[in-house]
Amino acid sequence: MKLTESHIAKIDPLLEEELIRAEGNERLRVAMAIGSDKANQSGEDHSQKPHPSDFNSPRAYRQALIDRQRNQLARELDTTIQALKDLSLEIYGGTTSRIVVVEGTAYQIFSSLDLPGVRSASLDQTIRRIENIPVEVVQGLADIAIEIFKQGKSGIQNWFGQGVARRTEEAIVRAAQQYIQEYKNKYSNLPILGTQEVMNLESVYTTVKFSKYKRLLREDLGMFYPDSDKQGFRRINKEKQTGINVAQEEQYLLVLGTPGSGKSVFLRKIGLEILKGKQEKFQHSCIPVLIELKKFPAKEIDLPAIIVQEFKSCGFPQVEEFTQKALEQGRLLILLDGVDEVTYDKRQQVTEAIDEATKRIEHFVGQYHRNRFIISYRVAAYRYLQGFTTVEIADFDNKQIEEFIDNWFYSAKDQQAGTAQKCKELLKEPGSKAARELAQNPLLLTFLCLVYDHSQRFAKNRSFLYDKALRIFLEEWSAQKRTHRDQVFQQLGEREKILLSQIAWNGLKSNRIFFDKSELLQNIEVFLEKYLSIPQNLTSEAVFNAITVQQGIWTERAENVYSFSHLTLQEYLTADYICKERQVKYLVEERLLDERWREVFLLVAGLINERETNELLLNMNKKIGKATTRPNKLKTLLQWVNEKTANSGGDTHPMVKRATVLISVLDFIRIQTQDQVIEQKLNRALYFVRNFAYSPQLPPDLDLAKELTRALDLAVDCSRSRKLASDRTHSQDLRSHIKCALNLAHNLYRELERDRRKRVTIAQKHLHHRNSQPPPSPKEMFARPNLSKLADRLETLLSQFPDTEQPPAAYQKFAHSLGQICLEFFKLEQNILEISQKDAAFIEKYLYANDLMVQCSEEGKLVLKQIWKKIQNQMLTPC
Repeated sequence: MKLTESHIAKIDPLLEEELIRAEGNERLRVAMAIGSDKANQSGEDHSQKPHPSDFNSPRAYRQALIDRQRNQLARELDTTIQALKDLSLEIYGGTTSRIVVVEGTAYQIFSSLDLPGVRSASLDQTIRRIENIPVEVVQGLADIAIEIFKQGKSGIQNWFGQGVARRTEEAIVRAAQQYIQEYKNKYSNLPILGTQEVMNLESVYTTVKFSKYKRLLREDLGMFYPDSDKQGFRRINKEKQTGINVAQEEQYLLVLGTPGSGKSVFLRKIGLEILKGKQEKFQHSCIPVLIELKKFPAKEIDLPAIIVQEFKSCGFPQVEEFTQKALEQGRLLILLDGVDEVTYDKRQQVTEAIDEATKRIEHFVGQYHRNRFIISYRVAAYRYLQGFTTVEIADFDNKQIEEFIDNWFYSAKDQQAGTAQKCKELLKEPGSKAARELAQNPLLLTFLCLVYDHSQRFAKNRSFLYDKALRIFLEEWSAQKRTHRDQVFQQLGEREKILLSQIAWNGLKSNRIFFDKSELLQNIEVFLEKYLSIPQNLTSEAVFNAITVQQGIWTERAENVYSFSHLTLQEYLTADYICKERQVKYLVEERLLDERWREVFLLVAGLINERETNELLLNMNKKIGKATTRPNKLKTLLQWVNEKTANSGGDTHPMVKRATVLISVLDFIRIQTQDQVIEQKLNRALYFVRNFAYSPQLPPDLDLAKELTRALDLAVDCSRSRKLASDRTHSQDLRSHIKCALNLAHNLYRELERDRRKRVTIAQKHLHHRNSQPPPSPKEMFARPNLSKLADRLETLLSQFPDTEQPPAAYQKFAHSLGQICLEFFKLEQNILEISQKDAAFIEKYLYANDLMVQCSEEGKLVLKQIWKKIQNQMLTPC
């Protein structure tokens, strides 16, 4: 709820905090002072005051005085009390005093503050709200639990069979109601970063859409397009599906997304939809269990035990047996949020922690495969999971952005002022292009709405946006005009950001996102004692309370354990520290290959000045180049790529050619390998390198190489999966790619033949006219001597195309034949094809660093063309 200054002037701090956090339907008991401070009211009783001599006894005299006061108060307070009753508030008192106790919902209390007769209010008691959950919803969940108990042999099953389970069934119904209530209490509200407010998920939820995310290596390069104002490429919109529909269709769903794209919100929403009993949206009869993996170290993830605890806290009987049966029967929807956010110790790298968590999840899924699963990763932390359909949360389109803004500015005041419409109009202006790009990410769009709400304008880029948002949090807090708050803010001021940056930096540098309260207090104490300009009376406890309770920058995640309210905020503050303390060299030398620091690199690139930005890119390029100074598989691979592309013709940029050829050979190696670790590493390597490979028109032989590898990929899939081999759509797709490759081979052969004949004619003329120059010889990267033979072999292969009814052995033979054709086309030597897990991991890291450098160039200020040209010419080349 948004409190005005007039509201705040009437209420005490406890009631203020409660109203700020409230959704509206929480029940509160409040003590109110009503009426007027003035001695004489217009409604005051002006009748003659009773005299003791008029009464037979002192008691009668006192009673007359009480009756007179009651009548006077009744006249004075009647209007206000009636107004409170009109708000459906329960009222106690008001007959002999201007202090009354009222009880009602937070929204009713909030509305009462606008009444002129309400002078002040203080919180008396927070009454825990038990939501009136529809009986049919509770019973629906209870029925699932009862079915779980009844299936199979167990003590409880025997109780049901003997007809003495009424008490147990009642316990299950109570547990079901508690489970629904607890889920809603934990997950129906979304904290607004940097504020004390929360927003109801349902009120702000904007439909999430997924882009189909098959294996990365199959994705068409057309999914990327050049951004004319940037040095690099952006993903274009693909065909999208509504997230809930995809979750409905897929038993195993892996959701990828960038930071702040809405992964966690989507998982919460799915659980809420199921617990509403809205079968039209989610038709599977199951119990949702949401597990936030950031709360657990990777090595200690015990999913069955965690699920037991979820049910135990709500009072399910025989909880361990119930959980085991639910898992075995496949009656759960397991929602695993943030695999990439698992914690890890000093001896463990972040990638190892994610691999460890993924391994444990794979084992769990294999053991309890009948259940439904939705698992979320950041895109940069993607790990392949066997059998899962992988999708990526699509960036917000214009319609979603407008829907979000409408949901955000939903209050009556905003609707009256037309705030949402004004915000949308500003976003469409040419000067708001950077803001429009940022608005495609829900987290950044949240920041934009906060920034706009405060200043009626937007920041220009990602880094400025975070800086502006953080300043709003600090200034908004001080602007609330509470004396104890002003005192803390005025004494600490801008130094608070320095403190937060130091703690963020120290935490991220030691790979930590959680902090003990005692550690934070100690850090604050050291900070306060260090600087002469900080007043001596400012205590660490006061600062801690300001940051946690009033600003919400730190959030309590467990008892006395805190974190920044969003990981991205910690990353931004770390970037701010790096820039101010000149730690960019450390960043490049020590963290370039650490994927958890990716966002920090991008933020630093946007914060530093022009000279520092160009130095950052040059240093990154230099560090990347060192990876190929010593003999290794990567260097051998890059030498082969450069030999193929060194003198090739066409208008395609040389770096794009190198990247495209590298994609082809990595694709070929990945398809042929039987090692799952190597396949996974090359999968991610391909994800990174494809960002460099887009071009509106590739040379013909690169198009041919692309079609051949796609066809081989499909053929190998068919040879390994009977289901795919019998799938007519998959089979037709394979045939289509082979035909496309055949047509490209024919066309390229004819083109080269025409060129050859033209050159012969010119050469003959050259004999008679020595001053004329022959045209340059076209340099093709792969294929010219083999095109005729290649076309013949592809035609023969098409004539032997297996039928969908044939056994897998037929596809194995077919895939082997196609593999030999590709091998001859690429002219690959055996030493290039032989690759170890260590080689694959090194190639993955190398290409990740290149991708990060390109992204930093997009975020940077005024990157010099000369410097970027130099970097591009060196990318993907051996030293």
